[in-house]
Amino acid sequence: MPKKTKPADAIANDDAAAAAEDVLVDLTQPIEKKSKKTKRQEMRMQKKRPPFKPRQFSDLDCDVMLCVLEFCVPTAIWALSKVCRGFRELIAANEQYIADRIIAFRYPNISRCFRLPVLVTQLDSSAIRDEFGDIERSLDIFKREILPKRIQLRHIPKHLSKVTCSCTSCVDRWNMLCLAVDFAHWQDDLDRGKPMPAHKWGVKPAWERQLRARYRQKVIAALHRPLLYAMILESHLDSTVRAIRRQRQNKANQLRHFPITPADARSGTDAFLANEGPSSADIPFSRDTYYMLEVFMPGRAWDGDEKKWLYMAVKHELDLRYVVAQVKAFEVVDKQISEINRQLSR
Repeated sequence: MPKKTKPADAIANDDAAAAAEDVLVDLTQPIEKKSKKTKRQEMRMQKKRPPFKPRQFSDLDCDVMLCVLEFCVPTAIWALSKVCRGFRELIAANEQYIADRIIAFRYPNISRCFRLPVLVTQLDSSAIRDEFGDIERSLDIFKREILPKRIQLRHIPKHLSKVTCSCTSCVDRWNMLCLAVDFAHWQDDLDRGKPMPAHKWGVKPAWERQLRARYRQKVIAALHRPLLYAMILESHLDSTVRAIRRQRQNKANQLRHFPITPADARSGTDAFLANEGPSSADIPFSRDTYYMLEVFMPGRAWDGDEKKWLYMAVKHELDLRYVVAQVKAFEVVDKQISEINRQLSR
Protein backbone atom coordinates (compact mmCIF):
# COMPACT_ATOMS: atom_id res chain seq x y z
CA MET A 1 0.00 0.00 0.00
CA PRO A 2 1.63 3.32 -1.08
CA LYS A 3 2.59 5.94 1.58
CA LYS A 4 0.65 9.11 1.82
CA THR A 5 2.82 12.20 1.18
CA LYS A 6 2.11 15.67 2.51
CA PRO A 7 1.47 18.38 0.00
CA ALA A 8 4.15 21.03 -0.58
CA ASP A 9 2.13 23.77 1.08
CA ALA A 10 1.81 21.81 4.30
CA ILE A 11 5.54 21.16 4.41
CA ALA A 12 6.26 24.92 3.94
CA ASN A 13 3.92 25.80 6.79
CA ASP A 14 5.64 23.31 9.11
CA ASP A 15 9.05 24.75 8.28
CA ALA A 16 7.81 28.31 8.97
CA ALA A 17 6.38 27.22 12.33
CA ALA A 18 9.66 25.58 13.28
CA ALA A 19 11.61 28.70 12.31
CA ALA A 20 9.27 30.88 14.34
CA GLU A 21 9.90 28.68 17.40
CA ASP A 22 13.69 29.14 16.96
CA VAL A 23 13.48 33.04 16.99
CA LEU A 24 14.73 34.54 20.27
CA VAL A 25 12.48 37.11 21.89
CA ASP A 26 14.25 39.84 23.88
CA LEU A 27 12.45 39.99 27.20
CA THR A 28 15.11 42.01 29.05
CA GLN A 29 13.96 45.09 30.95
CA PRO A 30 16.00 48.10 32.08
CA ILE A 31 17.21 47.89 35.62
CA GLU A 32 15.66 50.52 37.83
CA LYS A 33 18.07 53.36 38.55
CA LYS A 34 18.19 54.08 42.22
CA SER A 35 21.52 55.86 42.68
CA LYS A 36 21.67 59.48 43.89
CA LYS A 37 23.86 60.48 40.96
CA THR A 38 21.31 59.38 38.39
CA LYS A 39 18.54 61.16 40.29
CA ARG A 40 20.53 64.41 40.22
CA GLN A 41 21.16 64.02 36.49
CA GLU A 42 17.47 63.43 35.84
CA MET A 43 16.54 66.51 37.88
CA ARG A 44 19.02 68.63 35.93
CA MET A 45 17.63 67.36 32.65
CA GLN A 46 14.11 68.23 33.77
CA LYS A 47 15.17 71.72 34.79
CA LYS A 48 17.12 72.32 31.59
CA ARG A 49 15.89 75.47 29.88
CA PRO A 50 14.69 75.48 26.28
CA PRO A 51 16.98 76.94 23.54
CA PHE A 52 17.60 80.67 24.01
CA LYS A 53 15.61 82.94 21.69
CA PRO A 54 16.46 86.68 21.62
CA ARG A 55 13.44 88.83 22.37
CA GLN A 56 15.04 92.31 22.24
CA PHE A 57 17.93 94.12 20.59
CA SER A 58 20.27 93.76 23.56
CA ASP A 59 19.94 89.94 23.42
CA LEU A 60 21.69 89.77 20.04
CA ASP A 61 25.38 89.02 19.59
CA CYS A 62 27.76 91.94 19.17
CA ASP A 63 28.47 91.07 15.53
CA VAL A 64 24.76 91.02 14.73
CA MET A 65 24.19 94.32 16.53
CA LEU A 66 27.01 95.97 14.57
CA CYS A 67 25.50 94.72 11.30
CA VAL A 68 22.17 96.28 12.30
CA LEU A 69 23.77 99.57 13.34
CA GLU A 70 25.41 99.93 9.92
CA PHE A 71 22.00 100.67 8.41
CA CYS A 72 20.88 103.18 11.06
CA VAL A 73 21.20 106.95 10.84
CA PRO A 74 23.91 108.54 13.01
CA THR A 75 21.43 110.40 15.24
CA ALA A 76 19.69 107.12 16.11
CA ILE A 77 23.01 105.51 17.04
CA TRP A 78 23.95 108.55 19.14
CA ALA A 79 20.61 108.29 20.96
CA LEU A 80 21.18 104.55 21.45
CA SER A 81 24.52 105.25 23.11
CA LYS A 82 22.66 107.22 25.78
CA VAL A 83 20.35 104.34 26.71
CA CYS A 84 22.65 102.31 28.92
CA ARG A 85 26.27 101.66 29.72
CA GLY A 86 26.44 98.50 27.60
CA PHE A 87 25.34 100.23 24.41
CA ARG A 88 27.61 103.19 25.14
CA GLU A 89 30.67 100.96 25.52
CA LEU A 90 29.78 98.90 22.44
CA ILE A 91 29.38 101.99 20.24
CA ALA A 92 32.47 103.71 21.66
CA ALA A 93 34.63 100.63 21.04
CA ASN A 94 33.44 100.30 17.41
CA GLU A 95 32.69 103.95 16.60
CA GLN A 96 35.20 104.30 13.76
CA TYR A 97 33.98 101.10 12.10
CA ILE A 98 30.31 102.05 12.44
CA ALA A 99 30.85 105.60 11.17
CA ASP A 100 32.90 104.45 8.17
CA ARG A 101 30.25 101.94 7.12
CA ILE A 102 27.42 104.46 7.55
CA ILE A 103 29.24 107.16 5.58
CA ALA A 104 30.09 104.71 2.79
CA PHE A 105 26.44 103.60 2.61
CA ARG A 106 24.55 106.87 3.17
CA TYR A 107 26.85 109.82 2.45
CA PRO A 108 29.51 108.82 -0.12
CA ASN A 109 29.00 112.01 -2.16
CA ILE A 110 28.64 114.54 0.65
CA SER A 111 31.66 113.16 2.50
CA ARG A 112 33.85 113.91 -0.54
CA CYS A 113 32.82 117.59 -0.42
CA PHE A 114 32.98 118.03 3.37
CA ARG A 115 36.24 116.51 4.58
CA LEU A 116 37.85 116.71 7.98
CA PRO A 117 40.87 119.01 8.38
CA VAL A 118 44.15 117.52 9.56
CA LEU A 119 44.81 117.82 13.28
CA VAL A 120 47.95 119.51 14.54
CA THR A 121 48.85 116.34 16.43
CA GLN A 122 49.04 114.48 13.11
CA LEU A 123 51.70 116.91 11.85
CA ASP A 124 54.16 115.94 14.58
CA SER A 125 55.69 112.95 12.83
CA SER A 126 59.18 112.12 11.67
CA ALA A 127 58.14 111.71 8.03
CA ILE A 128 56.63 115.20 7.86
CA ARG A 129 59.61 116.75 9.63
CA ASP A 130 62.05 115.07 7.27
CA GLU A 131 60.17 116.41 4.24
CA PHE A 132 59.01 119.85 5.38
CA GLY A 133 61.35 120.67 8.25
CA ASP A 134 59.91 122.78 11.08
CA ILE A 135 56.37 122.77 9.72
CA GLU A 136 54.88 124.31 12.90
CA ARG A 137 57.01 127.42 12.49
CA SER A 138 56.14 127.69 8.79
CA LEU A 139 52.43 127.33 9.53
CA ASP A 140 52.65 129.95 12.28
CA ILE A 141 54.26 132.49 9.93
CA PHE A 142 51.80 131.58 7.17
CA LYS A 143 48.84 132.06 9.51
CA ARG A 144 50.12 135.36 10.89
CA GLU A 145 51.44 137.04 7.74
CA ILE A 146 49.83 135.46 4.66
CA LEU A 147 46.53 133.86 5.64
CA PRO A 148 44.83 137.05 6.98
CA LYS A 149 44.96 138.50 3.45
CA ARG A 150 42.35 135.96 2.37
CA ILE A 151 38.64 136.76 2.61
CA GLN A 152 37.24 135.79 6.02
CA LEU A 153 33.67 134.54 6.51
CA ARG A 154 31.97 136.65 9.13
CA HIS A 155 29.12 134.29 10.06
CA ILE A 156 31.21 131.25 11.05
CA PRO A 157 34.04 130.84 13.59
CA LYS A 158 37.64 131.08 12.48
CA HIS A 159 39.72 127.95 12.50
CA LEU A 160 41.90 127.26 15.52
CA SER A 161 45.55 126.94 14.58
CA LYS A 162 46.22 125.10 17.85
CA VAL A 163 43.77 122.36 16.85
CA THR A 164 43.90 122.02 13.06
CA CYS A 165 46.49 122.59 10.36
CA SER A 166 46.66 126.14 8.98
CA CYS A 167 47.25 125.26 5.32
CA THR A 168 44.73 126.54 2.81
CA SER A 169 43.21 123.10 2.27
CA CYS A 170 42.55 122.49 5.97
CA VAL A 171 41.24 126.01 6.50
CA ASP A 172 38.78 125.50 3.65
CA ARG A 173 37.70 122.16 5.12
CA TRP A 174 37.08 123.84 8.47
CA ASN A 175 35.03 126.58 6.80
CA MET A 176 32.94 124.09 4.81
CA LEU A 177 32.05 122.09 7.92
CA CYS A 178 31.09 125.27 9.78
CA LEU A 179 28.96 126.39 6.82
CA ALA A 180 27.16 123.05 6.80
CA VAL A 181 26.41 123.41 10.52
CA ASP A 182 25.24 127.02 10.11
CA PHE A 183 23.07 126.19 7.09
CA ALA A 184 21.38 123.38 9.03
CA HIS A 185 20.75 125.68 11.98
CA TRP A 186 18.64 128.13 9.95
CA GLN A 187 16.51 125.60 8.05
CA ASP A 188 13.40 126.16 10.17
CA ASP A 189 13.55 129.93 9.63
CA LEU A 190 14.09 129.43 5.91
CA ASP A 191 11.09 127.09 5.66
CA ARG A 192 8.90 129.66 7.41
CA GLY A 193 10.25 132.50 5.28
CA LYS A 194 11.63 134.31 8.29
CA PRO A 195 14.36 136.88 7.44
CA MET A 196 17.91 136.10 8.47
CA PRO A 197 19.10 138.17 11.45
CA ALA A 198 21.69 140.78 10.51
CA HIS A 199 24.05 143.04 12.40
CA LYS A 200 26.50 145.79 11.53
CA TRP A 201 29.93 145.00 10.19
CA GLY A 202 32.42 144.63 13.02
CA VAL A 203 29.70 144.28 15.66
CA LYS A 204 29.29 140.88 17.28
CA PRO A 205 26.11 140.63 19.37
CA ALA A 206 25.86 138.13 22.21
CA TRP A 207 23.68 135.66 20.29
CA GLU A 208 26.17 135.63 17.41
CA ARG A 209 29.09 134.92 19.73
CA GLN A 210 27.17 132.11 21.41
CA LEU A 211 26.23 130.64 18.03
CA ARG A 212 29.82 130.69 16.81
CA ALA A 213 31.04 129.10 20.03
CA ARG A 214 28.47 126.34 19.57
CA TYR A 215 29.59 125.77 15.96
CA ARG A 216 33.24 125.68 17.01
CA GLN A 217 32.53 123.17 19.76
CA LYS A 218 30.52 120.95 17.41
CA VAL A 219 33.15 120.90 14.66
CA ILE A 220 36.02 120.28 17.10
CA ALA A 221 34.07 117.38 18.58
CA ALA A 222 33.56 115.99 15.06
CA LEU A 223 37.33 116.00 14.53
CA HIS A 224 37.72 113.49 17.36
CA ARG A 225 34.42 111.58 17.16
CA PRO A 226 33.65 109.93 13.80
CA LEU A 227 29.99 109.52 14.73
CA LEU A 228 29.60 113.27 15.26
CA TYR A 229 31.19 113.88 11.86
CA ALA A 230 28.61 111.52 10.34
CA MET A 231 25.88 113.51 12.11
CA ILE A 232 27.08 116.71 10.40
CA LEU A 233 26.82 114.93 7.04
CA GLU A 234 23.35 113.73 7.97
CA SER A 235 22.23 117.25 8.85
CA HIS A 236 23.57 118.62 5.57
CA LEU A 237 21.69 115.96 3.60
CA ASP A 238 18.52 116.98 5.42
CA SER A 239 19.26 120.65 4.68
CA THR A 240 19.79 119.84 0.99
CA VAL A 241 16.51 117.93 0.69
CA ARG A 242 14.60 120.74 2.42
CA ALA A 243 16.31 123.38 0.28
CA ILE A 244 15.37 121.56 -2.95
CA ARG A 245 11.79 121.21 -1.79
CA ARG A 246 11.72 124.87 -0.80
CA GLN A 247 13.08 126.09 -4.13
CA ARG A 248 10.61 123.92 -6.06
CA GLN A 249 7.76 125.64 -4.22
CA ASN A 250 9.28 129.07 -4.88
CA LYS A 251 7.48 130.31 -8.00
CA ALA A 252 9.85 133.26 -8.29
CA ASN A 253 12.78 130.91 -8.83
CA GLN A 254 12.51 129.88 -12.47
CA LEU A 255 15.94 128.23 -12.58
CA ARG A 256 16.38 124.52 -13.20
CA HIS A 257 16.18 122.55 -9.98
CA PHE A 258 18.07 119.47 -8.90
CA PRO A 259 16.09 116.29 -9.72
CA ILE A 260 14.77 114.40 -6.70
CA THR A 261 11.90 112.00 -6.15
CA PRO A 262 9.87 111.38 -2.97
CA ALA A 263 11.62 108.03 -2.66
CA ASP A 264 15.01 109.79 -2.75
CA ALA A 265 13.92 112.17 -0.01
CA ARG A 266 12.76 109.28 2.19
CA SER A 267 15.77 107.06 1.56
CA GLY A 268 18.10 108.93 3.88
CA THR A 269 21.00 108.58 1.42
CA ASP A 270 22.68 111.01 -0.97
CA ALA A 271 22.50 108.66 -3.96
CA PHE A 272 20.41 111.20 -5.89
CA LEU A 273 23.25 113.73 -5.64
CA ALA A 274 25.25 111.58 -8.06
CA ASN A 275 22.77 112.50 -10.82
CA GLU A 276 23.24 115.42 -13.16
CA GLY A 277 21.80 118.68 -11.90
CA PRO A 278 22.59 122.26 -10.90
CA SER A 279 24.96 122.24 -7.95
CA SER A 280 26.42 125.33 -6.33
CA ALA A 281 30.13 125.32 -5.58
CA ASP A 282 30.15 129.02 -4.66
CA ILE A 283 30.86 129.70 -1.02
CA PRO A 284 28.00 131.53 0.76
CA PHE A 285 29.86 134.54 2.13
CA SER A 286 26.81 135.67 4.10
CA ARG A 287 23.54 134.23 5.34
CA ASP A 288 21.61 136.27 2.78
CA THR A 289 22.68 133.75 0.15
CA TYR A 290 20.83 130.98 2.01
CA TYR A 291 17.51 132.10 0.54
CA MET A 292 18.37 130.86 -2.96
CA LEU A 293 20.90 128.20 -1.98
CA GLU A 294 19.71 124.77 -3.13
CA VAL A 295 22.49 122.16 -3.42
CA PHE A 296 25.68 123.28 -1.74
CA MET A 297 28.38 120.76 -2.69
CA PRO A 298 31.77 122.51 -2.79
CA GLY A 299 34.77 121.03 -4.51
CA ARG A 300 33.07 119.20 -7.37
CA ALA A 301 32.13 119.89 -10.99
CA TRP A 302 30.09 118.07 -13.64
CA ASP A 303 31.98 116.49 -16.53
CA GLY A 304 29.70 116.62 -19.54
CA ASP A 305 31.81 114.23 -21.59
CA GLU A 306 32.04 111.42 -19.05
CA LYS A 307 28.64 112.24 -17.50
CA LYS A 308 29.80 112.17 -13.92
CA TRP A 309 30.86 114.44 -11.08
CA LEU A 310 34.55 115.17 -10.64
CA TYR A 311 35.70 115.83 -7.09
CA MET A 312 38.68 117.84 -5.93
CA ALA A 313 41.64 115.68 -5.05
CA VAL A 314 43.08 115.57 -1.56
CA LYS A 315 45.89 118.13 -1.67
CA HIS A 316 46.99 118.52 1.94
CA GLU A 317 50.63 117.66 1.27
CA LEU A 318 50.68 119.94 -1.78
CA ASP A 319 49.41 122.77 0.39
CA LEU A 320 52.14 122.09 2.94
CA ARG A 321 54.72 122.47 0.19
CA TYR A 322 52.98 125.68 -0.85
CA VAL A 323 53.13 126.96 2.74
CA VAL A 324 56.85 126.22 3.00
CA ALA A 325 57.52 127.95 -0.35
CA GLN A 326 55.44 131.00 0.58
CA VAL A 327 57.14 131.34 3.95
CA LYS A 328 60.59 131.12 2.37
CA ALA A 329 59.63 133.79 -0.17
CA PHE A 330 58.17 135.95 2.60
CA GLU A 331 61.33 135.64 4.68
CA VAL A 332 63.49 136.64 1.70
CA VAL A 333 61.33 139.69 0.96
CA ASP A 334 61.16 140.60 4.63
CA LYS A 335 64.95 140.38 4.88
CA GLN A 336 65.35 142.60 1.84
CA ILE A 337 62.91 145.18 3.23
CA SER A 338 64.73 145.18 6.55
CA GLU A 339 68.06 145.71 4.76
CA ILE A 340 66.61 148.62 2.76
CA ASN A 341 65.17 150.23 5.88
CA ARG A 342 68.52 149.84 7.64
CA GLN A 343 70.34 151.56 4.79
CA LEU A 344 67.79 154.38 4.63
CA SER A 345 68.05 154.99 8.37
CA ARG A 346 71.78 155.79 8.07
